[in-house]
Amino acid sequence: MAGKLSLLFTLSESERRDLESMTQPTMQYSYVQRAKVILMAAIGMSNKDIADETGLSNVIACKWKKRFIEKRLEGLKDLQ
Repeated sequence: MAGKLSLLFTLSESERRDLESMTQPTMQYSYVQRAKVILMAAIGMSNKDIADETGLSNVIACKWKKRFIEKRLEGLKDLQ
């Protein structure tokens, strides 16, 4: 889409391991979803594909990607 900023990033091995551990069934559902968004985005999936896969909206997928880019793993935590 013209005028849309693509939110591209790469993950370190440590970040990838941490995100993969966040997708375990014992984790809080919201964190599982956030980690899945970042893992899918890191392999180049579009917001639409991520939304279809996770059941989240494109806007929410983009929100978590942006927060991750700005603050890395800390950005996936709930704001206090």
